[in-house]
Order: sequence, then C-alpha cells, then structure tokens
Amino acid sequence: MNDSLYAPLATVIAASIAALVGLLSLVVSKEAKVSEFRQAWIDSLRSEVALLLANALQSLRITVRGADGKEDKKDNDLAVLSANTALFRIRLRLNERETPSQELLSVIDEIEKYSDSEEFSREEILRLERELTNKTKKVLKCEWDRVRKGEVWYRSVRLILSLLLITLFVIAGILFYLTFS
Repeated sequence: MNDSLYAPLATVIAASIAALVGLLSLVVSKEAKVSEFRQAWIDSLRSEVALLLANALQSLRITVRGADGKEDKKDNDLAVLSANTALFRIRLRLNERETPSQELLSVIDEIEKYSDSEEFSREEILRLERELTNKTKKVLKCEWDRVRKGEVWYRSVRLILSLLLITLFVIAGILFYLTFS
C-alpha cells in the first residue's frame, strides 16, 4: 500500500472513532434520562397504590363500624374520593398490552366491584389487599428490570456501535502492522 495513503486513512479512522464515541455518548445520555423517567414512574405507581390501599381501608373501616354523624361521613367521602383518584391514576399509568399490567387491572376491577357490594368480610378485604400488593410488585419488578437492562433500542445501538468500534480497531491494528512490518 502506498505510504501517502496512511495519513488520510488514519485521519478517517480517527474521525470515525470520534463520531462513534459521540453517538454512543448521545445514546447513553438519552438512556439515562429514560431511566430517570421510568424510576419516577415506578415511584409514582408505588405511591398511588399505597394511597389507594390506605384510603380504601379507611373507608371500609368507617363503613363497617358505621358512620357516627357528619364527621365520619365527611371522612368517608374524603377517603372514597382519594381512593378513586388513586385508582384512576393507577389505571392511566398501566399499559393494557402487558401481562403484569393486565393482572393488576384485573385486581383493580375486583376491588371496584367489591366496593359496590353491601357485604364486607375482613378475609376478602385482606385477600384483595394482598392480591393488589403482589400484582403491583410484579409490575414494579418488570419496570425495574427494564430500567436495569435498558431499552431495546439502546441495547441494539450499543451492540452495533461496539462491533463497529472493534472493527475499526482491528483495521487500525492491521494498518499499523502493515506499516511497521
């Protein structure tokens, strides 16, 4: 190979490596932001489920023991309003196409139906509470795994860029060997 071609080729390889590193940096920073948003989503879902459970149980306690006047009625109405608000926020956060979310939505439907009934049993309330907690944990674990692994697009770009970078280093190594041997 002509010695006059090494300098331009080395420049092109160096520029390519710099471009790949820049692109990788851009992808990594975008991924970090997506992970931040997912973590906020996870925290919000956890908070909403806790709010739903706390207010639903408070409302059921007042209902089971019987409202003693205006103050209990007002407390019950507030608890029901807060529970319903949390319930709708949870519904809006979930992706109905994902199995863990479908399971959680199913439990929420059960809770809504049960709250409309006239008879309340402690066992059924505890069962629904456990079921809601377990299904929520399942959704949270799925989302956490997604945060930990990274988005599919990010993983694909990272793999492609890694392969390109390795290829460029191999080419640079071959050129270096040919130049100095």
